[in-house]
Amino acid sequence: MTGRLKRGRALVAGGSLGGLMAGAMLLREGWDVQVYERATGDVESRGAGIATHTELFEAFRRAGARIDDQIGSTLTGRTAFDRDGAEIGHYAHSQVLSPWSLLYRRLRETVPAAAYQSGKEVRCVHVGPGEAGLEFADGSKVEGDLVIGADGVWSTVREQMFPESLPVYCGYVAWRGLLDESSFDRAFGRYYGPLQSLYAEHGEQFIFHMVNGADDSLEEGRRRFGFLWYRSTDATSELPALLTDEHGVTHAHSIPPPKIQRAHIDHLRRIAGDLLPPQFAEVVRRTPRPFLQPIYDLRPEAIVRGRVALLGDAACVARPHVGAGVLKAACDAISLSQALKEASSIEAALMKYQADRVPECHRLVDKARHLGSYLEGTRRKGSSVPVLPIEDLLRDSGRG
Repeated sequence: MTGRLKRGRALVAGGSLGGLMAGAMLLREGWDVQVYERATGDVESRGAGIATHTELFEAFRRAGARIDDQIGSTLTGRTAFDRDGAEIGHYAHSQVLSPWSLLYRRLRETVPAAAYQSGKEVRCVHVGPGEAGLEFADGSKVEGDLVIGADGVWSTVREQMFPESLPVYCGYVAWRGLLDESSFDRAFGRYYGPLQSLYAEHGEQFIFHMVNGADDSLEEGRRRFGFLWYRSTDATSELPALLTDEHGVTHAHSIPPPKIQRAHIDHLRRIAGDLLPPQFAEVVRRTPRPFLQPIYDLRPEAIVRGRVALLGDAACVARPHVGAGVLKAACDAISLSQALKEASSIEAALMKYQADRVPECHRLVDKARHLGSYLEGTRRKGSSVPVLPIEDLLRDSGRG
């Protein structure tokens, strides 16, 4: 076959940001696209603050999503603090931080209701000569010309097509939280609002930042603060307890926020005063319901098999230190849509996509491992991995 590739039917497993970007781009290129999301509830509640980049905005434009002054709050720099709460370093760096929910809504507007189905949990992936299909937990099946696995860190598509490729626990977790700016006085919001604030010691790292309000507002007093508190957490003696809910059920890889035991949250609030600068300890104590994210990573050797391509966190899992989860999904979507636009066959396009994106997966995972290595089990006896210089953490974190 030569010449322009005939547009066919693309089946996208996963209706989060990566799946929406890929689906919207292919729709605009003339593909028949169907996006399938396993969740049936409030998808918008996922995530918190997202560090944006030029490439992410380019992906939004290609997807037909709105970009305007309300897309996020602009941070002017990064400041590090010591255990007593005093400034010890600053790096001037302008960056827009957007709430996950806002980005999701902007992208969801780009995919027609007829092309998006929720409550569709993928059970099987079918591949054959010149075709690919999906079977769902409800027994229904669909056939198409291409399957895009954009179904997250614990991707069913990856598990079936790349059983050798599994995320690995990194030895620490991130506690996350959101609270209203109105929880603090005006001076607090004005000082910390323009900053990404950082505290780092052995076994601990705390990041604090401003995002839009619950109604997407950027008006002073109506915004929200978000935090990430990375804590070294042993895989056998500590993590299973954190993943066990009030009913004694231990969840495999992560735990839904409403099911986190209240005792774990109470413990987090108690130890905050002993481990964090005073102003950040107070943030943790005031946050209504922190939630837990065990940190995993995955450095893949392949992301394409037959007419199946992985995208976003399904393809590669980089620790959050690089702030590149959504960025990488955006770049994946751009690369895939461009390859399908230029190639003469789906197979050739997917090979080009893989050759383009696997080296970038390796770069991101390696950089994230470098930034977070000191958190890996540093509270175990005899561990002495040094924290990177504060200047390096301020400069290199969250920049993809």
